[in-house]
Formats: sequence, structure tokens, C-alpha cells
Amino acid sequence: MIRGDTIIPVSVEALDHLAGSTSVESFLELRKSLMTDDANGRDEAVSTNNRPAIIAGIILAVFLASTLTITWLRRSPNAPSRSRS
Repeated sequence: MIRGDTIIPVSVEALDHLAGSTSVESFLELRKSLMTDDANGRDEAVSTNNRPAIIAGIILAVFLASTLTITWLRRSPNAPSRSRS
């Protein structure tokens, strides 16, 4: 709420950021810093959101490597070679 040249917090969220009434200039500086911090937080959230894709890629690579290894180990060294007739 604005009264003259001061801003008075009236909600719980406003009270979290302001301990009491403040000047308009001080409020605008606080608001600008909060918006900058929020924008930086969103950038960090986007950059760290690729972790599930990395984990899925690692699991897929391990699965494919184990499948190839098991297939190679099950191959019989004494299998008859195919002859052409």
C-alpha cells in the first residue's frame, strides 16, 4: 500500500521482504534487485535441467555395451563355418 512517499507492506509475502514501511525509492531498488535475482535463478534452473538426459544417456550406453559384451561372450568358438556349395 502506498501512503504519500512511503510503502507499507500489507501481505505476508511483502512482510517477508520488508521489515516495515519504506520509501518509494528504496522499494524500487529492492524490487529491481529481487527481479534480477529471480531472473538469475531461472537461468540457473534451465542450465541444470539437463541432468536427467545425461543419466539416461549413461544408462543407455551401459545397456548397449553389456548387450554387445554378452553377445560376444556367448558366441561359440567351435561353431562350424558356413561353406558355400
